[in-house]
Amino acid sequence: MTLPPPIGKNIQRLRKEKALSLEALAERSGVSKAMLSQIEQEKVNPTVGVLWKIAAGLHVQLQDLLLMDRPHVHFEIKEKANSPLLLSDDGSCEIQILSPPQMIESVELYLLHFKPRGMLESLPHFRHTEEICTAIQGRLEIHAGEMKAEIVPFQSAHYSADVRHAIRNVTAGPATAYLAVRYQRS
Repeated sequence: MTLPPPIGKNIQRLRKEKALSLEALAERSGVSKAMLSQIEQEKVNPTVGVLWKIAAGLHVQLQDLLLMDRPHVHFEIKEKANSPLLLSDDGSCEIQILSPPQMIESVELYLLHFKPRGMLESLPHFRHTEEICTAIQGRLEIHAGEMKAEIVPFQSAHYSADVRHAIRNVTAGPATAYLAVRYQRS
């Protein structure tokens, strides 16, 4: 007789891979924190409906929760046409979203296109959020709280983003940068 799949351990592994707390997964899935904890500890046997809600909250397929000792391999190509474009409040920075939607509030990746002297200003993100901005073209001034520095192509700035922060093109020409945002939720 074969053993049932380690559903609870699979859910816990996927939750931790996505840097989600039990509370965050409870909010996303609609399954209580207490029930999630019991499932992860293999103390209860969840219904198919509960598993479906958890899978939706984790942004995975239901079968991913049922895998037995097989590594989860995800491979996806995101077409440029499927990369949403946003504009900064003043329209001086175009923000191209590169990361997939299921990674929102975990790790996010953007390509920033600045007009001459353009700026992207941000209010504080969640506590312990960090950003890494890498200049590709032009010269950028990075502000985080009271700190300020300039970077040139292929230099990166790593800074706290749980304070007011901004990226400003200090040149009379266009500038481009990659921006990675990492959320650390406890």
